[in-house]
Order: sequence, then C-alpha cells, then structure tokens
Amino acid sequence: MKLLKKMFGIILAVIIVIENSSVLGTVKAAETDDRISVSMENGLRAEDLVFTGNPIEVSNTGLFVENVKDAGMLDIRIQFKITDAATDYINLLEICDTSDQSSSSSDVQPTIAVIVSKTGTVFFETGAAREGTDWQTSSGVSNLADGAFHTLHISVSANSLKCQMDAAAEKEIAADGGRNTKKFMTAFFGKTVDGYRDWRSGINAIYIGGLGEGSYFENEAYSNLTGEISELSIMGKAGPVNHAGSGFAAGMFSDAKDNTWLFGGGVETQGRFREIGGVRNYVRQFEEYIRWTKSEKNSDQPLTMQRYMINIGKEGLDAVAFAAKLPEYIKKTDPKAVCYMIGPEDYKKGEEGIAAFKQAVSTILETSLHMKKDTGGGYAVLQMPHAVNDELLAQDVSLYASAAKEVYDEIASVGENGEHMACVDHLAGTEQENFKEKKLTGELLNADGHLEIAKQLAETVYGSSDGFPAITQSWSAERSADLFLKEIPEAVVSGRNLNVTVPRQVQGTKWQYALTICGTVICGTVFENPFVIENLPEDEAYQLTVWSIDGETTAQLSPVEGRIRDHAAAERPNISGELPKKIRKLADETKGSLTWLFMGDSITHGAAHTKGYDSISQLFEKYLKEDLGRADDIVVNTAVSGATTTDAAGRGTYAHIEERMEKYHPDIVSVMLGTNDTINDAYEENLKKIVDKIKEVNKNAIIIFRTPSAAPVGSGYAAKFRGENGAVARMKKVAEANGILFIDQFTTWDQAAAEYPYLMAGNEFYLGDGNIHPGPAGHLSMTLQFIEACGLDTNTRIAEISYPFTYTEEMSAGVPKAEMGEQKDSVTVSKAALQEAYANGTIGDVNVMVTDANGTTYTKHMGLEDETATIGLASNGRYTVSITALVTGSEAKRVTFPEQEILLVKGTQSAADRQAAEEVTEKIRAIGAVSEESLDDAKKKMIKAARAAYDALSEIQKPLVLNTDMKHLMEAEVILDAQEAGAVKAQINLISSFSEMNEGKKEAILTAKAAYKALTKQQKSYISIAVRTVLADAAEALDTYEASLVEAKIHAIGAVVHTAECKKKIETARKAYDALTDIQKQRIPGSVVKILTDAEETLRMLEQAGQEQKITIGNTYASGNYLYRITGDSTAEAAGIQKDSEQVIRIPDTVVFGNKSYRVTSIQSSAFTKKKAAEVTIGKNVEQIGKNAFASCKKLKKTVIKSTKLKEIGNKAFRGCTAMKTITIKSKGIKKIGKHAFQGISKKAVIKVPAKKRKDYTKLLKKAGLNKKIKIK
Repeated sequence: MKLLKKMFGIILAVIIVIENSSVLGTVKAAETDDRISVSMENGLRAEDLVFTGNPIEVSNTGLFVENVKDAGMLDIRIQFKITDAATDYINLLEICDTSDQSSSSSDVQPTIAVIVSKTGTVFFETGAAREGTDWQTSSGVSNLADGAFHTLHISVSANSLKCQMDAAAEKEIAADGGRNTKKFMTAFFGKTVDGYRDWRSGINAIYIGGLGEGSYFENEAYSNLTGEISELSIMGKAGPVNHAGSGFAAGMFSDAKDNTWLFGGGVETQGRFREIGGVRNYVRQFEEYIRWTKSEKNSDQPLTMQRYMINIGKEGLDAVAFAAKLPEYIKKTDPKAVCYMIGPEDYKKGEEGIAAFKQAVSTILETSLHMKKDTGGGYAVLQMPHAVNDELLAQDVSLYASAAKEVYDEIASVGENGEHMACVDHLAGTEQENFKEKKLTGELLNADGHLEIAKQLAETVYGSSDGFPAITQSWSAERSADLFLKEIPEAVVSGRNLNVTVPRQVQGTKWQYALTICGTVICGTVFENPFVIENLPEDEAYQLTVWSIDGETTAQLSPVEGRIRDHAAAERPNISGELPKKIRKLADETKGSLTWLFMGDSITHGAAHTKGYDSISQLFEKYLKEDLGRADDIVVNTAVSGATTTDAAGRGTYAHIEERMEKYHPDIVSVMLGTNDTINDAYEENLKKIVDKIKEVNKNAIIIFRTPSAAPVGSGYAAKFRGENGAVARMKKVAEANGILFIDQFTTWDQAAAEYPYLMAGNEFYLGDGNIHPGPAGHLSMTLQFIEACGLDTNTRIAEISYPFTYTEEMSAGVPKAEMGEQKDSVTVSKAALQEAYANGTIGDVNVMVTDANGTTYTKHMGLEDETATIGLASNGRYTVSITALVTGSEAKRVTFPEQEILLVKGTQSAADRQAAEEVTEKIRAIGAVSEESLDDAKKKMIKAARAAYDALSEIQKPLVLNTDMKHLMEAEVILDAQEAGAVKAQINLISSFSEMNEGKKEAILTAKAAYKALTKQQKSYISIAVRTVLADAAEALDTYEASLVEAKIHAIGAVVHTAECKKKIETARKAYDALTDIQKQRIPGSVVKILTDAEETLRMLEQAGQEQKITIGNTYASGNYLYRITGDSTAEAAGIQKDSEQVIRIPDTVVFGNKSYRVTSIQSSAFTKKKAAEVTIGKNVEQIGKNAFASCKKLKKTVIKSTKLKEIGNKAFRGCTAMKTITIKSKGIKKIGKHAFQGISKKAVIKVPAKKRKDYTKLLKKAGLNKKIKIK
C-alpha cells in the first residue's frame, strides 16, 4: 500500500460585502451562504474578518466534510487580534454537527472548539465533557488581549494536541484524563473507542470568531471574539500510516534480559553535535523513555532497564551499505530488534537508486526477522524519512517512503512476519509547517526534530508517548574555536624569546595565542606569521595554543609544550601513564571498530537527570564519531539506576555480568559503582570479581574505574565515599592492584562543593540535581575528565566545550591593593587584600588579569588554598589590573573589583617625558566618542594622528599614557580598521560584476589591489581568505590578460624587413613587454620572447648592413624556420622547414623578402614529408599542392585548406597520414586530385567540402582511390 500524501480540505474565502458597513461580524448566518467563494486549493481559509461579538457561520460544509472525513490529522492556524475582551475567555472557533446534538449535558456531543484565555492558555474543547478538557496548555504568551495580532497554530491527531502561539515554544499535550478528550479524538479520527464515534460526515456548521447559538460550550465566563481574524485555515491531513505487530510490544518490552535494540541509518541516526549540540539524538531520547520512563524502575527485578540501545548510525551510511554489514553488526551486538531510518543518504540518490534501495530494505527486514530463531525470532522496525522543505527533494522523499512501504507490506504479509514488525510513518507525522520551520536545520533534524522523531517512534512501537522526556533546559555550549586542526605550530626558543611559526597550509589573517607558564596564561593577538613572544622566564615549562583567524572563522591548532631553553623546540604534549598511552594508540591506530562499554548505576545511566541532554556515554559517543572520526565504534551504556557491585538478583551488576561482557565482548570497559553499595570489604571483593569476569571474557580488555561523583554537603553519600575506608579509596586500591586506569570523579567535585554548596544543591544550571545525580553540566564535566584521563585527543570540538554557569554579579566598592615587585617587573595580589576590600562574603577562587597597553593579557588563577597570585611582567610598562572572584557559600555569586592601573618603571621620567605623554593623551581624548555612524574623514585623521604620536614616544614615555586612554584609542582603531577594510571588500567584490576581462574590469582590479596594499596589517585581518582569493584570482587573470596582449603584439611582427613599419612593430612589442611586471613576463613562453629578441637582432643586422636584401627568382630563402622558393615577380612556394619542431605547420598568405611581399601560391613537392606536426593550415593564395607534399606525416590529425583558389592536389600529397581525422577544403575550383592523394588516412576521417561541390569532389576523391568508409560532408 502506498503512503497517502493527499491533503484534505477546502478553501473558503469569505467575501462578504455589506453596504455602508465594514463590520462583518454583525452579519447573520443566513445572509452569508450565497456570498461564500469556495476553492479546492489548500484547505478551508477565511481572511480579513472583523467581529463585534457575533461569529460568522459557514454552513455550506459539504466539500469540507468530503475532504476531512478520511484525514488523520487536523491542522488549524488562526491569526487573531482581541480588541475588547468582555470576559477572561475568548471563543475563536467551533466545528459541529448541529443536527445531532442532545439537549442533555451529560451526553457526548458532536462538537469541538478552540478557546483561549486572555493570559495565554489554549483550550481544545470536545463534546466529551462540558466541564472542561484534558487538552489545555499555557501557550507561553502571557497577554493575548494586548491589541496586537497573535498567531495560534494547532495540530491535533488521535494521540495528542500540538500547540504553538507566536514564536513561543511548541507545547504538546497527550494526556488521557477524566474528561476523555483523547478517547473522543481517537474516535473522531476513525477508531471507535468506548462508545465514542467518528461524526465527521455530519459536520454542518463551522463558527468563526465564536460559538454557535445554543452551543454545548456556552458559559457565562466565555465570550465571542471582538476583534479581527486576518487569517484562518483549517486543513485535514493524512495521518501517519504506522504499524506495529500485535506481538511487538510484548516481545520487546517484556522483563526479559535480552531486549537489545540496534539502530542503523545515516547522518540523522548518528545525531551529530554539529546539528543538535549536547542534546540527545532521537535514539537516546527513545532510550530514556524505554529504559527509564517506562521501565519498572521501582521493582526489585529492574530488567526493563536493560533495554540497551546500540547506535550504528553514521554519516554516509545508506540502506545498501547497512544491509551489507548487518550480519556483521548482529554478530557483534546480538540485538533482538533492528531499527533502520531512511535518510538523505538514501533518497538523495533519486530514481536511479530505487531498485537497489528496495532490495536493501528487503534484506534488512528479512535479516532482522531471522535473528534468534531459537528463541522466537527477531524484530524489525522501519522508520520512514521525515518531511523536508525543498520541493524537489520532497518528491524523492515521498518516492523512497512509498517504495519502502511497498517492501514492508509485502514482507509483513508473509506468515507471522507482521507480528514482529513495526513501521513508523515519520513522513505523514511531520508534514506540518511547524515541523519544517522549527524542527529542521536546513533539511536535517535539529534538537527539537530529534525529540519529535523519538516520540513518534515510541507512539508506534510502545503504543504511547505519555510522559515522554522533554528538553527542559537550554544550555548554550561555549567553545574556543570553530575548527580544530591536527597541525601544530613550530615553536623554538631563542634566548628568552619564543619564535612561533604557523604552518603555511593553515589559513589565517591574524593569530591569537595562549601561553601558559609558571601558572600564568599569556594571551595576545598578532598580525604577522611568524611572530615572537618575548621576555619569558628561563628554564620554565610552558604550553602553547595558537588560533588562526580568517574573517569570522577561528581554527585552533593542536597545542605544543616545551621548556624555555635556548634552541629547544616544542613538541606535542606527552601522554602520561601506560594505560592512557595504550588507549590513545588504540584510538589512533585501530582500523576496525572498538566497543566501549559503560557499567554503572544511575550516575552513568543518566536518564531523567540530564533534562534531555547527553549523559557521559552519549556525549562520548558523539566525541568518538565526530571528533575522532571513529564512526564505526560501538558505545553501549549498560548502567542501571540503583545498581550495585553485588551478585544479588535484581540490580546486582555482577549478577547480570553476562548481559554485559559476554554479550558485547567490549574492548574498553568503564566501571562506576559504589553509590548504592554498602562500602566495606565485600565492596572491594565484588569489584575484584567484576574485574576477573571482564578479563575472563576478554583478557585484552582495558578496564577503567570511575569513582562515584560528588554529593551535596552533609549527605550520607558523601560520607561513605570519603576517607581511607570510603568507596574512593577502596576503588583506587583495587585499580592499582589490577592494572586498572583510575579516574577520581569525586574528590575535586567534593572539595568544590564544600565551598560552593550550590554546585550540587539542585539548581539545574550547575553540577547536580540536589541529591546525588549530575545534571547536563555534570555529565559534560565527567566526559571531559574521561577523555583527558584516557589520553585521548583534547584538541577537538566536544573536548573543548563548556556549559557556562549563571552567577549573581556584584561590584565591590573597595579597591584591593596590588603590590609591585621590587624590580618593577611583577604584580602581586593577595587574597587578604581582596577580603579587606570586600565585606559581603568570603572570597573563594580568584582570577587576576593584567593587561598591557597593547591588549596582551596575563592571567593567573588563585585557588581556594592559594593566598597570593604573582604575575611576572616587563618593566617600563603601564598595566591594568582586573580581578574577579567567586564568593563561597550557598549563593552563586561573583564579585568584580574596580580596575586599577599600575606603572612599572625602573628609571625616572623627566618633565619633558611627561609633557610628551600629555600631548599624546590630549590627541587621544580629542577623538571623542567613535561609532560606525560618526566615523568621518576628520575623525579618521585624528585617530591616525594619535596613533602616530603614541608610536613616536620613547619606551619610557609610553607608560605615562593611561591604559584607559590607550583602550579608547584601540577601540576607535577597531572601528576605523573595520570600516576601511569594509570599503576594500566592496571594491574587491565589485570585480565579480564583470563577466569578462576588459578595461573596466582591469581598472576595478588595479583599484582593488592598490586599496588592499594600502591597508595596515590589522586592517588586512578583516579581509577573509575567501575575499582575498577573489582578488588574487582576479589579479592572476589580469596578469594573463596583459601578457596575452603583449604576446599578440610580438606575433604581429611577422617577417622582419628593413622598413619603418616593421621597426615600429618591433619597438611597440618591446615597449609593451618591458612594461609588464615580472609575474606577467613569466606568463609569456620563452619561445615567444625569442621571436621578439630574434626580430630585434635581425633588424639590427639589416640596419647595420645599410641595404635591402637582393632577391633572385628561382632561389630559396628562409623566413624564420620556414623555407620559400621565389617563383616569380611576386610569387613564391613553400619549400619546407629548417627544423622539424613545428606542432602546427602554417602556410602563410604572403611572405616578405628584401622589403617586398610575395604571395605563396604553391607547396613544393615533398616539402613537408615525414614531419611531426599535428596540424596543417594552408593560406588563402595557394593554388597547387605538390606531390608527396605532406606524405607520411604520422602525427598529422587535422588539415585546413583556407585557399579558395586551390586547383590541384598532387599525387600522394597526404598519403600515409594515418592519424588524419579531419580535412577541410574551402576551394570550389579543384580540377584535379592526384592518385592516392589521401591513401592511408584514418578510416574514421571526415573530409569537409563546399556543399555545392560535394558531388563533384566525391567523384574526384573516389577516382583518386579514397577509402569508401571515409565520410565526405
């Protein structure tokens, strides 16, 4: 059965004309019927209606009924404005069957209505209950009676109501409560439920702007609309054609311990961080629902939480590839169900790929069903593609969905196959504007789209999405770069300086660096490559990270480390420890897939505590597939909430070790247990037993112990984790004794939580949920710690992200004293000074940042145990000290101290020095406020003059200019640089407006080049590589163009004779050549340049001889490489060439000797026999081609005879030219073609002759022995 894509509905364009009135709402229903215009285009639509408390009735509903009676969904969009709200609740719409309404309030009534409150609540009322509805929700817009237009979009199906008001988040209600709304709507869409029925065929009234007279929903608290409806549309849509066999739920959602799901598909099944960030992909959202929300989590036998999900999806994987590898995947993961989602990798192949796709879908379904035949067989789920925006692509999506459904139906109809199969019709389920507008990024699912797909999957295979997890937070991940590169900067020490070079292949227009040394992070921006970081402390270790910036794109190079020792070069950071090195080697060098298995309790399980975001295993999976490119690796999270280390039935991890180790045979195993254990000797023994079992199954498996995470201060959990007999110490002991990698997740968090209790106190925007469970930020923190501890690459997108915490910001009134070092080469800040300046709490962690006059920063962190922070600096400088600190305690508070400037000068400044600095200060302050709008030529001059004046100061004078003034100057320069760079960008972009090279384009290129050259290095950094490439390509094209003009002038010289005209040609060519740039000269071949120099030399010799050359009839003379015999007063014949180096033999129209021109009228016999040329061009004056003239020219492919005077072609003239493919003859006067003139040329050759002479020439050619297979055109 093919998928239904037909849209149901009609358009009712309400065109109501009332004399002397524009108030449409006052018209009686009976007066409107014959004034309604009906269309069948896009669904019922009414536009531009005005209401004063009376609704408009549409009673001509026959076409509407016809088109909604088979719909599976109803899409309603109302754009309305409330101008006067008589009550708190406003009726917007009612659809009903007035002929079948009972007078009894207790009876079910055939009617539905949309009502809103002034405060933004939306009610979808049904005839199931007069007292209210189960489907109501706050829209997220708090005031609908504000006199503005609001847009309400409702999509209602048998299962749920989706509602969105304006730009607020979409709300979904699927409640099945005491008012029986869900049962009523299930029946409305065609399925009889508990006595409710489908009454769509009886619809005879639609009330717009209110309720009908005597409506079932009449209530004193409700009033009809007074206001306007600018647009109303009601559209029936085909509902999803979902299917799940009657045995599916029983088989896959039992309490058996073998309910593993294997998911396959392309980029959308993979669910990349690139599209959805740290939010779970649809596989993991579905996993939470099945493994947590709908599990028996309060049972002593929580096997329902062992419904493990394995995601094989990866970018580029289509059905054909998945089908081919499915047996291998099954062998490796032993699933009970296989789920494949059709994606862009499939449908973008178009019609050409349909046959292979259908075969692959058949293979996937058949292979899945034939799994586990000894235990009842496997299960197969086929997910249709979702809707897309692009109309052409949508056709392919529909084509592939229909093809897949055809295969599915065929296989499901065989025997009992259908009992173990499910089909999820995402296409019909997402064919809504709201989905396409809000839940796609481009044509790929975004985070909300993944959530929607997961819910539809659950509704089909589980039968419900009630209580489906929501994304309840909005974490915005911060990262340091857009791209993360494998390349490293070259860094070599010279004295106390570090010389840094960014590899040429790394594009950039400016560079930033962060150098960590002696606990200080030095950050600067440079505009040159290579660059130098100066005055570093000798023999100290450092780490360097460099960012290359091209326009708005920042690329982070891999970090390097080294020591400040003369001539020492930096290297990639060393990985510490044998196990991390081993893991890194596996990740870097293993060609096939690795299996990473996570064991643990609710901390690793993640589930509800991450609010829709990734848990550690899920985020690590994204890291492996995207950042490391290990797209074939398998990650299995077997952690179960409440798990212990024991072998007790139920939640004992050891008791269910076979469902983990023996089933998946992992290469790397992470174990995090202890949260739910009693911590004693038995806990240690249980850990050892788990280790022994892991090694028994796979002796080469690498084991990682992760300690329990922190808990709120004072909780019983924290107490049992701490101390020499606590879980952390005992786990470490087992790890050290068994060669296990130990990751302490507890201690650092515990210390931080002791000073900052809010981190684990339950605020969702910090680490924990108020109990023991980490939230999104906590799981991110564990993931980053896991990546680093395993020795894996940390220079990646995910390894660099952070979820920023929220703080109450406070400004300190007091200013802490910053102390200068005795040598005037350092600044020290003490925590005591900070505490003295701040009285509203206890100072905790501190960041001290010192900024010099050029914007370079020096930052040092002062931890909880630190008392001071000292930052080494260059003397003879002025520095701005900025300090922020966290305040300990239960409130998340951050304090910022007033900035202060410190002058570090060893010598003394004279009055003249101060005067010079004051003059510069005056110039800077005279600039005033600068903005893009206020920056005119006068201000530009002032900014440039101030910079020049500052740069002219001596090194001892510059520190006398305040940093606040320098900051103002630099901010003004940023605006100036951006504006001047923007003007140059515009000039460069203007080049593209010219389609071909001409004088206008030449002028545009030269102008843009000059403008770009005039920019400073800082200004050039605003011009991206892409824009600079446009200029470079244009400049190269101009160079080629200019060179071609000169080349033409050289070729125009022709034969050199002792004449004024010839001399002028040579001089013109020389002048043009000398005017070229060196680059342009390189574009002219040396052979062409030689023509010019030879001509100059020949002319010089002629002039030196002082006489014209004497020419005699019958003699042969050379002109360049060619030889000519003089045959008469003004005629000559081509006699050959001196060197066989011509690729194209050109017989000219004329040749000049002795200051006289001779027409070339013939080609001498055997003149060019056995030459290497590939082409021959014969001039327009040739009348005769001698015998054997071009015989045996084996490489000759093309001959063009331009002469219209040709009369004779001699015997064997082109005999043996075996490569000849085309001969063009333009003469109409040929009288004779000698014997075998074209014998032996290619049988595929074509001889082109004048149309009118084709018949005559065919006879001549055949008479001459031309092969019959050769075409004559």
